[in-house]
Order: sequence, then structure tokens, then C-alpha cells
Amino acid sequence: MSLDVNSLLKTMLAAAKDELSFLSEDQSLKVTKQFQSIAEAAAHVEVEKIAGTLSEEEAGRRFKILELESKITLLRVKGVALVSAERIINSALNAIAGLVNGVVGFELIEIDDD
Repeated sequence: MSLDVNSLLKTMLAAAKDELSFLSEDQSLKVTKQFQSIAEAAAHVEVEKIAGTLSEEEAGRRFKILELESKITLLRVKGVALVSAERIINSALNAIAGLVNGVVGFELIEIDDD
């Protein structure tokens, strides 16, 4: 099975729908772009893992950095508080974690139970 960026993006947006409902169109666009980056990164990890050019440890580090960058990006969106940014990212990541982790063969995305 291969990770489809558009499918991952749609899943993340649907999962974060409630948290995103208060954002303006411009703010939603910024969140969508960030989710797109996450989806592309997950697909890239799959490709590199198959090619044998990326260790699980390095993939995990890169993805954690991207997760933190995503929260920072959302915090820069006017009106998004830290708790909201975390909820938005966590909802999106939790929605794709099972699929992504299954395809790459290790826990790239940690599921947040909060």
C-alpha cells in the first residue's frame, strides 16, 4: 500500500473540522498548507524507507520537528491559541497515524490520547 497525499490531507482536514470551524478562509488556507506538508512528509518517509535511505530514528526526528513547526505555524495564525493549535494538529495526526504507521512499518506518528 502506498500513502496518497491527497487522501491523507482530506482525512486530516475532516478530523480537525470542528477545531477549524472558527477560522477565517485565509486562516484555514494556512492550516491546509501545513497539513499538506505533513502529508507530503509522511509519503516521503515511506519512499525513503523503501529505498533504505532513512532510518526509523531519523524519520522520527524529522517528523517530530515538522509537528513542532506545524504548531508554531498555527500559533502565528491570529486568533489561534496554543491549546487550539495542539488540538488541531493532534486531531489531524491521530486521524492518519494508524494508516501511516502501518504503511511505513513503525510508529512514525505517536497517537496523542489527550
